[in-house]
Amino acid sequence: MVKLLHYSCFLLLSFQNWGQTPASQDSLASKRLQRLLLCETTALVGGFAYLSATWYGEKSTGFRFHNDNNAWQGLDKLGHLLSAYQLCKMQNNALLATGIPSKKARLYATLTSLASMTTLEILDGTQPEYGFSWGDMGANTLGIALCLLDQQQRIKLKWSFHPTALAQQNPTLLGKNLSQQWLKDYNGQTYWLSLNLSKLLPKSNLPPFLGIAIGYGGYNMLHGQYAQNLQVGYEPYPIYYLSLDIHLSKIPTRSRLLQTVFQVFDMIKIPAPTLAFTPHQGVSGYLMFF
Repeated sequence: MVKLLHYSCFLLLSFQNWGQTPASQDSLASKRLQRLLLCETTALVGGFAYLSATWYGEKSTGFRFHNDNNAWQGLDKLGHLLSAYQLCKMQNNALLATGIPSKKARLYATLTSLASMTTLEILDGTQPEYGFSWGDMGANTLGIALCLLDQQQRIKLKWSFHPTALAQQNPTLLGKNLSQQWLKDYNGQTYWLSLNLSKLLPKSNLPPFLGIAIGYGGYNMLHGQYAQNLQVGYEPYPIYYLSLDIHLSKIPTRSRLLQTVFQVFDMIKIPAPTLAFTPHQGVSGYLMFF
């Protein structure tokens, strides 16, 4: 999951500038497409080179499969779903900005996003600590499908994080400091399905940026597997959330800089009043939760 977020952020920032460029209707369209392909090729090569140096430096032990579907209360799979969704969305927006038809943009976005995520899984399959996971591939595919099916942008997949005390109990796995913990500590990660209320209720006259979000997280996880946590005295449990949200990309602005900033940060759930439910404690509330 850590390497996946590193890779996704690298590609998303590379594609983002294209997502805010007005689509050309003249001969510049082909030039823009060529420039986009060059930019993306460079980003892909650079991304895989970075991962090869930081994550795949170990000697390959041959290809193998690995079933990690029960790890981390399913949060690892949500991380794959979110990353694939965001990659596909940014890729689709970047292609549309070159002026090519929407059907072709969706097709190319699907193929390139799926190819990128599949390549990562294949590389995982050659490493002794990982392995090719069909669960990861299923989550990747579902994320891309959600992006393509919701062309009206009624929903958004988002993420948030807050530091937890559990990271100090296993800093090697959960992170030694905040710069590592936001990637490694699943106890502080929450994955959100944010619904755009004006799209769902078109006659309500609600502002186009107002949303309501359903979140999922987990706690008491010092290790990935449930049994490992029980052995050290921790029983993992899920947490469900209901919160208000803001779709930043729907806030009207004429500034291209702000449009870019809003698009990038729209994948992050903003702090807001939130209700939480756990099997152990029932319903609780937060005046502000992130």
